[in-house]
Amino acid sequence: MTLQVKWGDQTTQHVNIQGIRQGAKLSTLLYKRYNNTILNAITGSHLGAMLGTICVASPTCADDIALLGEPQDIQAMLNIIKFHTKRDMVKINPEVLCTSKGKNYQQKNYTLCEKQINRVDKLKHLGITRNNKSKVNTDRLKTGRQTMYALLGSDLHARIGMCPLVLGKIWKTYVVPR
Repeated sequence: MTLQVKWGDQTTQHVNIQGIRQGAKLSTLLYKRYNNTILNAITGSHLGAMLGTICVASPTCADDIALLGEPQDIQAMLNIIKFHTKRDMVKINPEVLCTSKGKNYQQKNYTLCEKQINRVDKLKHLGITRNNKSKVNTDRLKTGRQTMYALLGSDLHARIGMCPLVLGKIWKTYVVPR
């Protein structure tokens, strides 16, 4: 596949391109295939946070992954990610990686591919900001809850009223983006 860039009335020479461009039909499918391998490896390792017998060590939304667990588990999960990225020849931008200092200001430093991960006072994941005192910014949560309550007047509940599929679409359209 080749690419040309047009600027004004001029056009560049053809340039060979590789891979799948972002947003193409195959890009999400191929990314899920790659990403699920990492998530399955982390879950299978039994590292990180657990709710009873359920592993919740790596909550994920698209390409945004959080690692939850004790410091030694976090580094072990990062090593799993390192293994898979090297094996699959994928590069992770180290500038976008960060870790919370935590409420006890732990001195543990984490590395991925021999690069130290930045420690920050505030951490944002899935639109929710946490600070180093483990306080959650509830403004976003409050806005979503208020939106939900506003829709409840329109029979937005599962027992009577709308079809669950319609409710799910309304939830995704009006509540989650807020």
